[in-house]
Amino acid sequence: YEFLKKQRRQIIFAWTQREYRNLLKAEQAGISSPKPLAVKNNVLVEEMIGGDDPAPPLKNHQPQDPQKLFRQIIQQMKKLYKGELIHADLSAFNILIHKEKPYLIDFSQTTLTKTPNSEELLRRDIGNIISFFRKYGIEADSEEIFKKVAGK
Repeated sequence: YEFLKKQRRQIIFAWTQREYRNLLKAEQAGISSPKPLAVKNNVLVEEMIGGDDPAPPLKNHQPQDPQKLFRQIIQQMKKLYKGELIHADLSAFNILIHKEKPYLIDFSQTTLTKTPNSEELLRRDIGNIISFFRKYGIEADSEEIFKKVAGK
């Protein structure tokens, strides 16, 4: 079992490196997300989003203008897609809100647009966002949003 312990450690290190690289790619794509500052082994240091206190996740935030925030999140998804990435775990848990602006976080599962199941992952992300904003009376067609994000 010693081999499994070492293997598990290598997997964790690889995931940390992956998230770091994905954050760098997201930054290049113009995504509002924490800036990756450093990575070593299983530790990733990122910029803090917020003022004196950390920014809350969308799930714990009451948007002042839900329609505007919804559009901003869709725009972030579109930029990410143009940067050839899909978040693949986007939900109200992985979006921080600071000064009514969304910041995407948790890029560990982010994948390239050319991977075989990328469209499925993008559709799931879109569904999660539409589902969350439905409680604010926002109705959106997932296929229309998909076309807007993916340009298809």
